[in-house]
Amino acid sequence: MQLIDHNTDTSYIVPGPEPFSSRVARPSGAATSQRLCVILGAAVLVIAGPSVLDTLAQATLASAQLLLEIGRIVLVAYQMFGR
Repeated sequence: MQLIDHNTDTSYIVPGPEPFSSRVARPSGAATSQRLCVILGAAVLVIAGPSVLDTLAQATLASAQLLLEIGRIVLVAYQMFGR
């Protein structure tokens, strides 16, 4: 576990006469909406977890089987016509 964060970036603070300047860079609206979409997507995965993961596993298995069949057809075609 890391006790100290060595990646702190304080270059976004504009130096001014007051200790905490009000001219601090804030994330844009697009970055905020992307973060919100990621948070909502993670919430959906947590709520519907098992069914979503089962569907994803089935789709992955089907695509792997499809690739194996294509490879088998290519191998047969190479053995028949190739060199």
